[in-house]
Amino acid sequence: MIQQTLPTTTATTTAQPQRIKGTRMIYPAEQRAEALALVASGQSIAAVARGIGVVESTLGAWVTAARKPGAPAPTEAEPQDLAGLRAALARVTRERDALKAALASVTSAMGG
Repeated sequence: MIQQTLPTTTATTTAQPQRIKGTRMIYPAEQRAEALALVASGQSIAAVARGIGVVESTLGAWVTAARKPGAPAPTEAEPQDLAGLRAALARVTRERDALKAALASVTSAMGG
């Protein structure tokens, strides 16, 4: 029996990719960001893909998309930023609704 050794991974991401509708995989944003950082540090796409268990063409597509002009650089703070933005949106939505109610009240009191 031939024993196969698995490549050691330099990735520390614990989130696992999810398979949807057949063979398509959805990888966590943290894993994509970590892979892009490894490629940016000088490692080859092939080596990083083997190390993290991603198909080389998939990682190549991530790198191409990240290198496009205007593409935002992935950060580890994005989930926290997103939560803050959602909270701000909820607050502004409540304020808007309160202002709408006040305007309706004033308009009806004026006979409008």
